[in-house]
Amino acid sequence: MMTKKISCAVIGLGRLGYIHAKNLAAHPDVELAWVVDALQDRAAKVAYELNAAKWATDVAEVFGDSNIDAVIIATPTPLHAALIKQAAQSKKQIFVEKPL
Repeated sequence: MMTKKISCAVIGLGRLGYIHAKNLAAHPDVELAWVVDALQDRAAKVAYELNAAKWATDVAEVFGDSNIDAVIIATPTPLHAALIKQAAQSKKQIFVEKPL
């Protein structure tokens, strides 16, 4: 029986966000569908390197994608609360890189 891959996005591609993205990209049951970073060059580079389907600098694209099952939020701590609210409103499963 074939199982559907979990479609994930990583928001924030600093040191830990990159590690999360790399681990997701290597997992056989996961599709790394989006990588997002405020720095366009970083987002594009990581997407290319890890074969992510898409990259963006704006999280609105991710939260508007109904195919995304889950997001990892690995941004600076002050941004967590707003991103968690947006992800929850978009009905995404959420993993936050560090506690609030």
